[in-house]
Amino acid sequence: MTSNTLSAQKRIPERMQALHLPPGPYDKTIPGGPSSLIYSMDIPVPKPSAREYLIKIQATTVHVSEVQADVCDGDSLASSSAGAGAAGKTAKGFKTHGPIPGREFCGIVISTPKEDHGSSTGPMFKINDEVIGLLDASHDGAAADYILATENELARKPQNISAAEASTIPFASLTAWQGLFCYATLDPDDGPCNRPADGPLRVLVTNAAGSEIGRQVMRLLQCRSLFPEHCAHMMGKAGKAAESAVWICATGTRDEHEFLQLKLGADAVTAGTDIAAAFRENGWDPVDIVFDCLAAGGATLRQVHSPVVVKDHGHVITPSRPPSAHPEKPAEREELAEIRTRNLTSEVIRAKPNRKQLATVVQLVEKGVLKPVEFLRVEDLLHGREALIQAERAGGAQALAVLRVDPSMD
Repeated sequence: MTSNTLSAQKRIPERMQALHLPPGPYDKTIPGGPSSLIYSMDIPVPKPSAREYLIKIQATTVHVSEVQADVCDGDSLASSSAGAGAAGKTAKGFKTHGPIPGREFCGIVISTPKEDHGSSTGPMFKINDEVIGLLDASHDGAAADYILATENELARKPQNISAAEASTIPFASLTAWQGLFCYATLDPDDGPCNRPADGPLRVLVTNAAGSEIGRQVMRLLQCRSLFPEHCAHMMGKAGKAAESAVWICATGTRDEHEFLQLKLGADAVTAGTDIAAAFRENGWDPVDIVFDCLAAGGATLRQVHSPVVVKDHGHVITPSRPPSAHPEKPAEREELAEIRTRNLTSEVIRAKPNRKQLATVVQLVEKGVLKPVEFLRVEDLLHGREALIQAERAGGAQALAVLRVDPSMD
């Protein structure tokens, strides 16, 4: 019988390697960004609470946005660097390290929650299970040998991809899933289905090829089994095929058009910066949902709220905004009146841990519907700072680094 107690495992060290920002408190004198990262081999291993798993990390995907200056200004990450218990603090209570990035990861379960040890079924995840996860942004990330995670943050690793590839799955996939099926209320389990009264579901995805979130959105929209109501509606119309249940318009550069149509299933593409003009010129009807992965703010953001682009009562979903756009606000001030008048839902979304949704994502990866994020190479954690500096320069979909934490990883 497999043990689920920490004492039955091989000895856990007191200290571990980690990539972290400087210790807080943070102020404007700390520049933030990848150049501020510090590699250390003397970080306390976190101690799990009664409801937490201890995970040994194989690989983590770190996004440049996790370590940028606007993140350092906030209290959520700065207050997290202590982890659980006394880890990360000196005897006087001062932090010995700053926030550790890496919300998404692949790793191995080392210990299970004590509160599950006496239950008849035991913990959901067992010792030596390979898992992936998306950590809550309020505590330390996975750019370290060990992390703490709750059951809701975990799912079993997809069997058909490597640990490095698996570490790229949670963030982009959950952002795409939650944007479509929670915020845009396409999932009957999460709210009223946003089914059009007549015709296919219509969706606009901006920067669809240049954003990993955009690519996952496009892949989800191609999966007919996820839209049974729309497929049934279209199958009932003479001359209409189920493939027409979702109409997808994507924006991208001219070089991306073939990829958008042949690989990501776009029905229409436009390279113009004036999205509203493209809809007028091509005679496209407005869409039910805009998934704005361009994150440009300003004129582009106003265009995707235009009645030419999105229907009344429609949804505008934005996964991210530049720091100057104040991401806590769903839209610029001048758009708010029109949003209220037209009953639009305009929201900035951040992926949240959700075990059930992540388990569904894993199934879709194993079926080939969703794919890992494309990356050039895997770097050792020791070289994570340099890898993220290069990623920051590359920008776009490459503004991330996949880091090998366990040298024995496949």
